[in-house]
Amino acid sequence: LRAAIVSHLDSYEQGWPESFVFLGENLDKLGDAADDFAKLAKRYHASLLRIIGEGQKAGIFRSDIEARIVMYGIIGMCNWVHRWYRPGGRHTLREVGEYFASMLIDGLKSG
Repeated sequence: LRAAIVSHLDSYEQGWPESFVFLGENLDKLGDAADDFAKLAKRYHASLLRIIGEGQKAGIFRSDIEARIVMYGIIGMCNWVHRWYRPGGRHTLREVGEYFASMLIDGLKSG
């Protein structure tokens, strides 16, 4: 889960911030490519759900929290970064990803 969150934010480094703005504002205008993005997003969501679910089944993560809500929380945290992150600031995107992962994993840890 940590690797997924960190790599999510790491991936933004290459297209910062243009990819956020473009996709956020124009996804509905991409025609067939929008379908490709939607399929990719569904696969990513499924991967996160699988990671969270496996952690819950193994007793590593709390089972009293719905995996789908955790997944959407991760997506929300990571996808909102473009609104406040500034390259060259106090932290890199990788560091932000590590912070997010630590917060989330600490909150999910089982007993």
